[in-house]
Amino acid sequence: NNAIRQVWDYFAYYPIYWLEKTGNTSSTPKSQSYKGIDGLRCDFAQGLPSQFWEYTINKTRARKWDFIFMAESLDGFREVGGSKRHGVGYRSARHFDILNENIVFYWRDTFFGYPANGGAGTVKTPDTYLTFKAYDDRRVAFDNVTLLNNLVGHDEVFPHNDPYRMAYAYTQIAAIDGAPMLFYGQEAGAQNSKAGYGASEANFGSISANRNFAKYETNFGKVIPNFKTYNHMTNIWNGVARDWTLQAFYGRVNTARLNSPALQSQNVYFLSRKGTNSGYDSKMFAVGKVKTPGLAIQDSSQDIRFVFVNNNHWANTNVANTFDLNAAAPTGSGNYFGIERGRNYNVRDLVSEKPTNFVWSTSRTGADLLDNGLYVGLPYLPSGGTNSFQAHLLQIVDVTAPTLNPNFPSSATYGTTLTLSSANSANTSVTYSLVGGNTNKVSLSGNQLTINSGTGSVTVQAVVAATADRPGATNSGTIAFTKATQTITFGLSPNTALVGDPSRTLIATSVPGRTPTLTSSQPSVASITGNTLYINAAGSTTISASDPGDENYLPAEAVTQTLTVTAADFASLWGNQTPASDANGDGVPALVEYALGGNPNSNNLGVLP
Repeated sequence: NNAIRQVWDYFAYYPIYWLEKTGNTSSTPKSQSYKGIDGLRCDFAQGLPSQFWEYTINKTRARKWDFIFMAESLDGFREVGGSKRHGVGYRSARHFDILNENIVFYWRDTFFGYPANGGAGTVKTPDTYLTFKAYDDRRVAFDNVTLLNNLVGHDEVFPHNDPYRMAYAYTQIAAIDGAPMLFYGQEAGAQNSKAGYGASEANFGSISANRNFAKYETNFGKVIPNFKTYNHMTNIWNGVARDWTLQAFYGRVNTARLNSPALQSQNVYFLSRKGTNSGYDSKMFAVGKVKTPGLAIQDSSQDIRFVFVNNNHWANTNVANTFDLNAAAPTGSGNYFGIERGRNYNVRDLVSEKPTNFVWSTSRTGADLLDNGLYVGLPYLPSGGTNSFQAHLLQIVDVTAPTLNPNFPSSATYGTTLTLSSANSANTSVTYSLVGGNTNKVSLSGNQLTINSGTGSVTVQAVVAATADRPGATNSGTIAFTKATQTITFGLSPNTALVGDPSRTLIATSVPGRTPTLTSSQPSVASITGNTLYINAAGSTTISASDPGDENYLPAEAVTQTLTVTAADFASLWGNQTPASDANGDGVPALVEYALGGNPNSNNLGVLP
C-alpha cells in the first residue's frame, strides 16, 4: 500500500529532521556522533507495528549510529502458556534501547496504593517479595532491553506525598538494573496538587502549596502538572519548604549509582535473613549487587554494593535484621560476593552524610560475615541527621593489610646494580628507601640500587603505601657488600733475551681494567720499573703480574712468566758468518775491529761486548 509506505517514510524522517536541525547532517563524519540530538522517547510506541520501528530505527542509525530510542509501552507483557515473552511490551523490548513500560503502576498501585484516579486509595503493606516479583517478571519478559525505572512520569501522579518515602523508593529502583528516573522537582520535595487531592490524606501525608507546580490539569482522572502549557515550579525552588537535606540525599544516591559498575549491572541478589527465620525481610528491602559474581573483593576490578531500605518508615520504625551472605558463586565454588574467610572487611554508607567514613569501628573477618551474617539497622529519626536515613547503600571494602616480602639478595658485589623487587598481595607499586647501614656506599634511584663499595652493608626498606581502603605495609632487608673479583692477563713474548738487549715494555691487563703490579724475582738478571723491563745479565728470572686488591676488589691470582737471558756469542751476533770469512780469519769485520779498538789482523772475539 503506497499510502502506508508514504506515512512510514514521513514519520521515519522525523528523527533525521531533528538531527539535521541540531547539527548532524548527511556530511557529518561517523566519528562525530556527539553532534545532534542523542535520542527520542516515542510516546505510545506500542501502537505501531514492529516493522515500522525496525525501518525507522535503522534509517536513523544509518545517520547517527549511537542514537537512542525509548519506547512508551504501558500495556507491558502478557503471559501465554507460562511464558511472559508476549504482548506489546515484549515486542517493543525487541527493538528499542530503553523500555518505558508499566513498572510505574507497581509503585503507584501495589507498593503505595495512591488514589490516582479519584478513588480513596488503600492502605498498602509494601513487601520486599512483591518488589522482587515485579522486577523478576520483567527481567524474564524484557531481558534484552534497559528498563526505565520510574516512580512517576509526565502524565502520572507522585505515588506518595512524603518526599522521604519517595526518596527511599527511588533508592530501591537505583539498586535494580535499568535506568532510574527522577521527575523534576522530586529531589526538592515536590508533591501532588493540593487543590486536586486535598491538604491531607491519611495514608499519604499532608500536601503543601509550597511544594506544588504553578499549573495542573486532569488527565485520565489524575491531577498532574500541566505539560501542555508554560509551567514552572518556582514555589518549590524558592519556597521555604525546599529540603536541601533531601536534595543532598538524592545526589549521593545518584553519585553512587553513576560510579558503581555493580549498581548498574544485572547481577542483583535479594538477601535472605540469617537464621531459622529465613526468607526475605518483608519490611526491609535488601539486595546485593556485584560487578563480577565470585570475583574476590580485593581484585581491583571488582565492585560490591549492598542496599537496604525501609519499605515503610511510617509503619516500621527502627527496623533491623541480620542478613545471610552465604551465596554461592555461579561457578559453584567461592562466594557470590567475593568474600573470603581469611580476609578483613569494612563498609562505607554512600548515602550517609559522611560517605567516605568506614561504618564499623573495627573491621570484620570474612569468616565472621559468612558465619554470623550482616546486621543492618535503620533507626528512625524523622528530623533528619547523619543516622536518620531509612536507607543504607553500603560499599564493602577489603581492608586486609597487604603482605610484603622483599626479594632482596643477601649480598651484592661491588660495582653491580640491583633491580629491587618485592612480592605484595596488593599487587601495587612498592617504593624503596635506605634506612640503615653504610648508606654512603650505595646509590638508590627508584628500584635501582648500585653498590659502590666492597665492604659493609645497607638496610633497604620496602613500602606499600596505605590507601583510603586499607593500611599500608612495610618490610626491610639487609644486603651485605662483597668485593669484586679480578682476572689478570699477562704474556711475555719473546720469553728470552740477550745481554745487551734494549729495554722493552711489558703489557699486563686486568678485568675490570685495573693496572697490575709487575715484579722480577731476579732483578740482577732483569729489573722492572713500572712496566719497563731492563736486561742486566745472563740468567733466568720469573716475571709476575699481580694485584693485592683493596676494599673493593679481592686479590687477583698472579700470572707468572719465565725470562731467560743469555750472554752474546759469535753466532748470536753474526749469525751464519764464519771466522774464515774475513782477512784475519776471526769472522769479525775489520771495520768493527777498528771501532772496538781491536787489531784487524788478530782474533778479536774477546773485545766484543
